[in-house]
Amino acid sequence: MHAVSNRPEPVLWTKDGAELPDPDRMVVSGRELNILFLNKTDNGTYRCEATNTIGQSSAEYVLIVHGEFFGEHYMG
Repeated sequence: MHAVSNRPEPVLWTKDGAELPDPDRMVVSGRELNILFLNKTDNGTYRCEATNTIGQSSAEYVLIVHGEFFGEHYMG
């Protein structure tokens, strides 16, 4: 997933209104969230929020995994 424009920092990603549950697989890099070895437990609503001195920006994404994925998955 890739959210917010003009690079306001810092960027905070959440899943279902809470911290990302598996930081070893859910890696935040700048504005991007990369989920490694995607599976059905990753289903949910992801929110990206960025705040700086100019203001705030946010976006939400609903992820639905229908089957198992054997490998690395990139969302960005």
